[in-house]
Amino acid sequence: MLAVWMGTQADEAFPEAWHSDSHSMNQTSLADMRSKVYFSPKLYYLRVHVIAAQDLVPSEKGRNLETSVRIKLGDQGRVTRNSPIKHINPEWNEELMFIAYEPFDEYMVFSVVETGGRQDEVLGMLMKPVREFKHRLETSKLPDAEWFSLYKPYVAEEENVTRSVDL
Repeated sequence: MLAVWMGTQADEAFPEAWHSDSHSMNQTSLADMRSKVYFSPKLYYLRVHVIAAQDLVPSEKGRNLETSVRIKLGDQGRVTRNSPIKHINPEWNEELMFIAYEPFDEYMVFSVVETGGRQDEVLGMLMKPVREFKHRLETSKLPDAEWFSLYKPYVAEEENVTRSVDL
């Protein structure tokens, strides 16, 4: 005899099908056993287009800035190339891809970093919850670009602590 069940682990028939090959167990033992149900989250591509920054404040005035953008989402990290424009209004025009999953509890951390000195220096930072980004429903056109204000690293961290306490 052959029993074939199609579906997922969450289906009603799965607990019976799971033990269909257990010949040595009696019916009362089978009735008391339940299978584990694992739910896998929905995965989404999150595409970030890093275009430009304006009015960056370097630690030393008069120095050419070599800047890049570091973006972190959970344990995923991406970095742009250094901007070819070496002043306070750099441009990158790069696209970076991340994978996000429901329920979108994580924060995306954007850091504009000066890489030209002896040590990398964070010029500005933004921490934004993934759930606050717009969902793209129409695939034929790109969404409008948005400007975000950058904060010094200690201000961005304090704002994140305040938000998590308010929630």
